[in-house]
Amino acid sequence: MGKAFIYSMLASILVLSLALPPLPLLANTSYSIGSHDALHPMLAQIAIEQPNRIIPIIIQKVNQTNHLGGPSTSVRETTSNSITEQVRKVGGTVLRDLSIINAVTAKVPAHGALALSQLPSVRWISPDAQVFKQNTSHTQQLQISDDFQMLTYDGSSGTTEWASSWSELGESDGPDVGDAVVTRFLAGSTQGIRLQNRSIGIMRSVDLSSSMNAQLTISYRRKNFEAASDYIAIEASSDNGQQWVELGRLAGPVNDPEVVDAHFDLTPYGTDLAILRFVTSNTLNQRAKFYLDSVNVHYAAPVTAPAQRSFQMYLPLTSYENGSPESDETVMVQAATLKNYVSDDFASISLAGNGGSYDWAGEWQELGESNGATRGQVKVVSSNKCQAGNCLRIGANSSGVNLTNRGVIREVNLSGSTSATLSFDYRRHAFSGLVSVALSVSNNGGTSWNTLATYALNSRDKVQTAQSFDISAYIAESTHIRFMASGTLSSNVGTFLYLDNIQIDFNQLANDSVTNTKTTSADSDLQVISGCTSCIDVSRNVNSYVEAIGATDLWNEPSKIQGQDVAVAIVDSGIAEHSDLLNPDGSSRVIARVDFVGGQKIADDFYGHGTHVAGIVGGNGSQSDGAHIGVAPKVNLVDVKVTDDCGAGKTSDVIAGIQWILEHKDVYKIRVANLSLNSSLAEPYHLSPLNAALEILWFNGIVVVVSAGNNGNDGILYPPANDPFVITTGAVDTNGTTSTSDDFLAPFSASGKTQDGFTKPDLIAPGADIISTLAGDDSNLALNHPAHAVSGAYGNHYFRMSGTSMASGVAAGAVALLLQSEPSLTPDQVKFRITETANSFLDSKYLNIYQAVHKSTTESANLGLRINQLLWSGSDPVTWGSVNWNSVNWNSVNWNSVNWSSVNWSSVNWSSTSWDDGPQCQ
Repeated sequence: MGKAFIYSMLASILVLSLALPPLPLLANTSYSIGSHDALHPMLAQIAIEQPNRIIPIIIQKVNQTNHLGGPSTSVRETTSNSITEQVRKVGGTVLRDLSIINAVTAKVPAHGALALSQLPSVRWISPDAQVFKQNTSHTQQLQISDDFQMLTYDGSSGTTEWASSWSELGESDGPDVGDAVVTRFLAGSTQGIRLQNRSIGIMRSVDLSSSMNAQLTISYRRKNFEAASDYIAIEASSDNGQQWVELGRLAGPVNDPEVVDAHFDLTPYGTDLAILRFVTSNTLNQRAKFYLDSVNVHYAAPVTAPAQRSFQMYLPLTSYENGSPESDETVMVQAATLKNYVSDDFASISLAGNGGSYDWAGEWQELGESNGATRGQVKVVSSNKCQAGNCLRIGANSSGVNLTNRGVIREVNLSGSTSATLSFDYRRHAFSGLVSVALSVSNNGGTSWNTLATYALNSRDKVQTAQSFDISAYIAESTHIRFMASGTLSSNVGTFLYLDNIQIDFNQLANDSVTNTKTTSADSDLQVISGCTSCIDVSRNVNSYVEAIGATDLWNEPSKIQGQDVAVAIVDSGIAEHSDLLNPDGSSRVIARVDFVGGQKIADDFYGHGTHVAGIVGGNGSQSDGAHIGVAPKVNLVDVKVTDDCGAGKTSDVIAGIQWILEHKDVYKIRVANLSLNSSLAEPYHLSPLNAALEILWFNGIVVVVSAGNNGNDGILYPPANDPFVITTGAVDTNGTTSTSDDFLAPFSASGKTQDGFTKPDLIAPGADIISTLAGDDSNLALNHPAHAVSGAYGNHYFRMSGTSMASGVAAGAVALLLQSEPSLTPDQVKFRITETANSFLDSKYLNIYQAVHKSTTESANLGLRINQLLWSGSDPVTWGSVNWNSVNWNSVNWNSVNWSSVNWSSVNWSSTSWDDGPQCQ
């Protein structure tokens, strides 16, 4: 059987696997050491069929660095032959370093991936793909409008901008004279465009590239139309005016006494640049006049990405902390009392936005004009070119406009800071060149400037790009940033740069620090027992799950085991601000935030899953007067955002989050990591890069708790639930009571033996009908499942969900209580203690944290296990129990011994929430 045929068959299987529900590992799969095939079969097929297609990939390197980026003994790759340089040579870009597994992510043309796979320094190249459910219809309704309120041809009153101004047909004398003019009519009660005389018209371009359907609605009046030969033709073109299709005619004989509406379907014209045209007939009588009162284009567009194909891959929004991919660490990190920031996300149509923890020194000042925020070549607009809401636009849409020295400038006081980073999102929507926008910074009040980057407006970006620069060298009492254009437009089609989420993060010395937590609540204090300020009043608690596992019995013991001084990393969709996650003084217990998805500059969780899990782990019930308290109500939380607004993610983003936890565990005292997510493909734990990264966390002192999955007892456990080292948690239904006598296993909870023969889950915990913190009424879970919102005296602040995700959160909070009680316990000792003290429940072990805390054993679990094959230090496996977990020498890992051709680097698919009323994100 030829290799080409095998590649074709494997590619077909893998393509389908990204669209269908998770598939089991093929029983006859073999894993041989020493294969020379370094390119994933699906990528090989794409390289043949679509060689110029840009694809996101993960490149596994041959022993170039150790897992923390340190030096290695390999001499196979020299500086001149670095992966980064080779990627650039094939026309690609390195995006992120995944040193924890000795890999990088990149975007390259498909033919470039084929070339890279031939390098001796490359071990394995795999797709870094996102998976979206095929029934997803998560859309937003947008509108492009002009109601002609101003005597101008560039009016725009919708949520989205036009691609150009109106252009006249048959004349070119402007909007105030001639046969095509903007004028008042109907006794001066309204204003619009008047067309008269023969073959006179107007046309305007509109970008419908992201539209799923589009409708044109116009309001008009015909006067003195005497015959059928008197008409207005409404036409559209999808090929830049080469061909026109008539959408309809508005003909006589008629004399409209009032304004009339008409509707036309524009769906067939959903191209990058569609043109609308209104033109009078060549037989129009001299008395006839046509008045156009308003033009509106309504269309639906996906909130995140266009409609998906079965194996379509999308690039993540990526920014670099220090301006280069090699130094990329995070998109955003915020730590209370350590970082401050000034920001403007242009939430309102204003040049004075202040969205940070610290105020700018003034408003944005216009350069080259002074028209305010709503007019001119520099203004704040609401457009589909903005990621969400409004953004700042620099540019024009008329040939001959000179944009030189047009722009904005703003001042910030950074005195006392030790470092500063400028970040922003930008998107070019340019149809003509010769124009660019320069970003500059000044540390002497604007007397002299240093250019950081220049953005040529010669192409169109499909999505916003996040950008970041280290401006520590420009810290001053009067630091200015400036965006300033130069050049002259060469066509009548819009040429714009859109700027959004402009932010400066800066560290301050302790005596100068200002907290970046702005949320305060009069109800943030826990209900306390009289005479005991550190006690927790459980009399109002209705969350049966915290009592079922014995957590409430620990809170008010003399040692007050409530989660203090322990941090749990929530690797999820983010954590929104919520009163239940505050300290009594109003400061946040979310002590750090890191985003590996896409450059949001606020504490965001627009999906809602991560916030719900965080509340299970550590909510204090303040917003419900103590009714809905989590397991460890005084624990600290670390927000590691790795999935998007529909709960979907990428393997590389999850691994990057794990790497960040490893590198910051001591800074934030992270002892527990919770991952309520599952991979979409089943495979042995030995060959899962996600499992390999999590085992590194485990061996470095962090207890990893994961969800079992919601595929029931079909016997399939997907990574990371199949890893024998971590604590895999299944779900039990408490039946709404605190007694465990009426509990039963949740039917959705995954269980069985892994491909390697390990029985999972290790533990079960409450996971059905769990009430916890709501991210917001506008979070996607709340919008798609309104019946799950829990109302209270203060509104909707809680949400009900079921799934092993919830059970994993319960177990993670319990582990935090145990580690507060005994901080010296290792992960293996924690796992042994928490499983051996659990109550027997059918064939499972039901979590009882009260018994675990009061047991004194220090025995270890996981003895005799082999660590993940991707971490083997040579051809012989490392057997756990034969080495001390504190003495692993990671520099000795021999990456050359791994069989990379058998590794399937799958996308991450959210499959850990069970619903009874429909899909998760629509």
